[in-house]
Amino acid sequence: MTEQEFRKAYEGILEDLERLPDHAPDIIQKTAAHLDMLSFSFTQGKLDLDLVRITKAQLREELERLASLGPEEFEAELNMEKPYSGGDREAWARKAKLQRMRFLLDKYAFVCRLRDNDPETWDAVNELFYDD
Repeated sequence: MTEQEFRKAYEGILEDLERLPDHAPDIIQKTAAHLDMLSFSFTQGKLDLDLVRITKAQLREELERLASLGPEEFEAELNMEKPYSGGDREAWARKAKLQRMRFLLDKYAFVCRLRDNDPETWDAVNELFYDD
């Protein structure tokens, strides 16, 4: 993956983030409290992010931080990404960073639907964490 391809994909991720809502702190806390009651959590490996309580601004900061990491820095904090196994280290890092960015954006979009009280999204959570 070239730097130009990475930048284009990264800009697309930021545009997707901008289309998502930015909820008020009380809505974030209310949703998080309900999810805590269900013992809900995202499987996120070693990521030190609270994806249930994350704000749009915090996610944007994390995406910017990831974009700025060099291959060695990113490799030092691998989580769900495949480790470097040869070839162009820069291309591997760009691809792996985009993979994590998309994961984070997907989880944020899911939490936004919960914060918006989307019935289908809450049904999915309740089916997995409450009904059993």
